[in-house]
Amino acid sequence: MVKDITYLEDYKLVDEYINGNKDSGEILYARVYEKLPRYVYHYTAKSILTEEDKNEIIEETLKESIEKIYKYNGSCQFTTFVLGFAKNKCREKIRKKNNITIVELDEEKIADEDYNYYNQDPAIIIIRKEEIEKINTAMNKLQTEDKQIIQLRVINGITAKKISELTGENIDEEAARNKVKEFIGEDKIEEIISNGKSENTDIIAYDFTVKLKEDKNNKAYISISEKGGHVVFMNYNRDVNAETITQEKADEFGKKFLKDKGFDNMKETYYLKESGIVTINYAYEQDGVTIYSDLIKLKVALDNGEVLGIETKGYLNSHEERNIQQAKISKEQAKENLNPKLQIESEALAIIPTKWRTERLCWEFKGKVDDTDFLVYINAETGKEEDILVIVNTPNGTLTH
Repeated sequence: MVKDITYLEDYKLVDEYINGNKDSGEILYARVYEKLPRYVYHYTAKSILTEEDKNEIIEETLKESIEKIYKYNGSCQFTTFVLGFAKNKCREKIRKKNNITIVELDEEKIADEDYNYYNQDPAIIIIRKEEIEKINTAMNKLQTEDKQIIQLRVINGITAKKISELTGENIDEEAARNKVKEFIGEDKIEEIISNGKSENTDIIAYDFTVKLKEDKNNKAYISISEKGGHVVFMNYNRDVNAETITQEKADEFGKKFLKDKGFDNMKETYYLKESGIVTINYAYEQDGVTIYSDLIKLKVALDNGEVLGIETKGYLNSHEERNIQQAKISKEQAKENLNPKLQIESEALAIIPTKWRTERLCWEFKGKVDDTDFLVYINAETGKEEDILVIVNTPNGTLTH
């Protein structure tokens, strides 16, 4: 039986970040930065750890939390989840220094916005500027991609809030409940419980817990956008039995599900299989051009093809019928900017998002260099290389980084 998702907003942000939404990661880690340095310094206050030791703890905590973020299950605040790693790092470092004095702290209390560290020990005074310098020291040791994910927008006073391009009029909670019934099926629902409204994300949404008639042990969680009444997120954590269908068959179920829900022309891009569930990323396709900005993620059970989860934020924020201009750079011209060692396997036009929230029409080349698979994107207007992704093929799926 899967634990209830108590902190649904954090759970959704983590889910979005894992699937490529860096803004969601920034929101999560902005909260972490408010607590992590103070927590480490308070925990180690009576130890003999040096400044360098404490900076290393912050650095290692950030790295481990990123590497193991997939383990977050929503049963606690995300900040509490990260501070758990910090506690272990502090203990380990103190033991190595042969100093056994440890100040025990409650991670749940630390994660509370109203908790004041300084009142607990007047000897510990950490100036905000010093905190920022320490975090920057740790940040500079992270890999470039990880550093971009958790840039300190909070320090610069910049928010990650984005104006959504959602369609439709604003709806109230009762109308959102009706959307839940429509999406899941009223005949399957025993009770719909309101969890309030999520307002610290790109899309303001009503959050609900759904008790199902035929599954008393597990619940579904769903979010309906205030504007337009769109399904932003749904997750149903049921136990999955032995696999009876293939990933290819799951893809068929997924495409039919999307079409039935009004999402046409969706193309499978990447997938990951784990614990009897395949997670498939679908991108919108217009006039033969794959539009990676318009992304929907589905979780499909491999025991019966049931869709257990959906995340539509990328699609809802970006989708529109685009006026796709003709490529100024021909495919052959674009190839001139490729590594000559790349053995091209496929080529097509694609629209990719940028970190500045714009889009680029590119030639997408898939190929190999030695035994490594790559996706290379060449700007179809300028001929400039926009991005390179490494394709990781595993027994459980195909991923990129």
